[in-house]
Formats: sequence, C-alpha cells, structure tokens
Amino acid sequence: MEMLKGAVPAYLQIENDLRNKIESGCYKVGDRFIEKDLVKEYKVSRLTLKKATSMLVADGYLSQTPGKGTFITSPGEQNGLLNREAQHKKLNRSIGILVSCITNSPNPGIIRGVEDVCESSDFNLVLGNYDAMPEKEKKYMETLVQRGISGLIISASYNSYQNPYYKKLQEKNIPFVFLDVKVNGIESDLVATDNFNGAYLGTRSLVRKGCRKMLFICTSLKASSTRERLQGYRLALEESEIPFKEEMVRESKMGHPPDSFAEKETESFLARGKADGIFSANEPLVFGVLRAVKKARAKKSGGVCIVSFDKPEIPMELAYPMTFIVQPLYQMGYTACEILLERIKQKRNKVKTPYRRVLLEPELIEAGKEK
Repeated sequence: MEMLKGAVPAYLQIENDLRNKIESGCYKVGDRFIEKDLVKEYKVSRLTLKKATSMLVADGYLSQTPGKGTFITSPGEQNGLLNREAQHKKLNRSIGILVSCITNSPNPGIIRGVEDVCESSDFNLVLGNYDAMPEKEKKYMETLVQRGISGLIISASYNSYQNPYYKKLQEKNIPFVFLDVKVNGIESDLVATDNFNGAYLGTRSLVRKGCRKMLFICTSLKASSTRERLQGYRLALEESEIPFKEEMVRESKMGHPPDSFAEKETESFLARGKADGIFSANEPLVFGVLRAVKKARAKKSGGVCIVSFDKPEIPMELAYPMTFIVQPLYQMGYTACEILLERIKQKRNKVKTPYRRVLLEPELIEAGKEK
C-alpha cells in the first residue's frame, strides 16, 4: 500500500520528469532506458523507479520487451488510437482512501478491511491523511484524479463540506463511498456504525448504573455521526423520564484541543456536583475526561460512570472502569470497499443503481474494575 504525503511522491516527480523529456525530444523513439543508470541519476530505489516507469508504460511512452529491456515509444505507436485518458481508464486498478486523522484508533481497522478486499480483487490501495483540512483533502482528490484513480473511499470530516471538489468527483463520474460521516448536499453511498443506536445503548447503560445527570461531551455537531449520537442520547433520556437539558451538552470549539476542552468541562461539572455520568461522544475527548475524573477521585469528590464512543488505547495511569461503544471497524472498511468496487464495475457497464446506506451495529464492552 502506498502512502501519499503532503509533498508530491518521488515516483510521481520522476514520472513527470521522464515524460517531459520524452515529449521535448531529449529521448528519441527507440532509445533504450538503462534502469541502473536512472536509479543513480534520480537517487532512488529500483522499486520507486519501477512505479514511475510502469505509469509511462501504461500511457504508451515506454514499451517493455522481456529479455531485451525498456524502450522509448509513443502512445500512438504502442496502443493504436487509444489516447492517454482512455488508457488510464482501461489500465488503472487503484482506489484511494482518505482519512481525516490516521492516528485516530478507528482508522487502522477500517483500512485493514479495505486493504483485504483490494488484495483479493487485484486493486492497489493509496492512502491519504488530510488532517481534517478541507484544502488538503481537495489536493489529495485532485492528485488522485490526475493519476486516473478508479474510485475513492472517504472518511469525511466535520468540515469536509468546505471542500468543493466533491462536486468535481460527481461531474467526472468518479465513484466514491463515504465512511461514517456524510457531507451535506453530496449524494453517495454511506457505510457507518449505527451511531444513533450505539449512543442510545451507551446512555441506557449509564441509566442502569443509577446515573441521572449525564454530561454529553462532543467535538463538532457539524459532523453527521456526532448529531446522530446526540439523538440516541436524547431518546434514552426520554425513555428513562430524565429531562434533556441543553446545558448538559458541551461541544468543543475550533482552536481548542479536544482533550483539554473535555478535561476542563468535566472538572467543572464534577466540582459543582452537576454530573454523575459522562458520555464521551468522540475518541479524542475521553483522555481529558479521564484526567478530570482522576483529579476528582484524588479530592474524594465521589465516583462517576463513563461511556466512550470508540475504544482507544488508554494509558495505565488513566485506567478507570468504563463502558466502550466499539464499532465494527474491519467490517466497515470491508463493506465500503465491496460497494466501491461494485460501483466501479457498474460504471464500466453503464449501469446505475440507487445509493446505499449501510449501518453496522456496534458492541458495548465493559472495561476495568474498581480496586
């Protein structure tokens, strides 16, 4: 699996340089490429050079003859009337996956599911991490489209609606599937955890433990997944005849580290005796929640029950009995990739079916014991 970085990858730079030299006449049709000389010239590995030359072969600028070597040719000479764009469409067997933060605990499991489907289907997978920055997300999309990508799996961020390139993907008829979060105004397939039911079950577990003052801490409510979790929380309160209070919903603001925000809010509510249960709706928040709870326990301020959506690795010093809402991450990635490959096939056969919305059930796991 190839990892795209912020800068243009070395093999793309080499491919572009060689293409320009061929088109400008520095190399002539019939000239032979000496691989070891190019490796020395560009100071890269043979694998990196192979990636560059394989794209030039696909575009018809090079031809490879077993036992003889690699020679300069021309797109028309090698592939008849096929033009470069048509060759990309015919030969490219790569899909991309874009994630907003590669270090978030859900992503490795999701990517593994996608990767397994790609491997069994003879597709290459290209990974891009855009750090929840719409402009960076847009640049990745542009680069992948330029390289003739067959389709995309996108784990959208709360602010992905600011990225105008989604419309371009639709205009160019490039299939894509959303993971977990959908973007308002953009119609496409979606594979997600049942966020509503997960939050409902998590809140009910707090109620069963005797909680009546449950703080709901989240990142941005602009994300569809977070809004769904809030609705699940509200329904559980309603069914338990516990009044919903707006002041018990705390949303992190832009520019504030989520864990620091969660620590400050949790500490404030516990100090005032305003919360006996905490629902941490997004992974980055739970670390701040745990730090605040540990401080409160040290001051003998009483216990508090915690539910966390997602199950990150908790440092030993923050270990505390809590309930995790665990998403079926591998299955999410696997299902999304299966849907995308089916869309690619439908595009090739000029078939169009309604978009799908697949919701997978999460699991509640109790972790840790009081000592």
